[in-house]
Amino acid sequence: MKKFILKISFFIALFGLMSDCFAKDSLVIYFSRTGDQYKVGNITEGNTAIVAKIIASQKDADIFEIKPVNDDYNLPYRELTELANDELEKKARPNISGSFAGFI
Repeated sequence: MKKFILKISFFIALFGLMSDCFAKDSLVIYFSRTGDQYKVGNITEGNTAIVAKIIASQKDADIFEIKPVNDDYNLPYRELTELANDELEKKARPNISGSFAGFI
């Protein structure tokens, strides 16, 4: 799990660094899971959120958090992985609240 978090954080950081190459104005869009975390306990801010906020502040970028309309993801680890596998098989895409259309 730590390797997965490190990989995600690396790609977010890489995207943040590359944003200067593509546009003058930047937007950091992220999804970060909170709540019950495997072997960590209950958290109020996820690792991806922390990294996204650091990138946004360093790049003076706008920031948008992807939040599902129905947050069915605050589950124990094993149940969450079963749900994720089920969604992958069904090619499910949950509805998200808010809109980042105003940013682009």
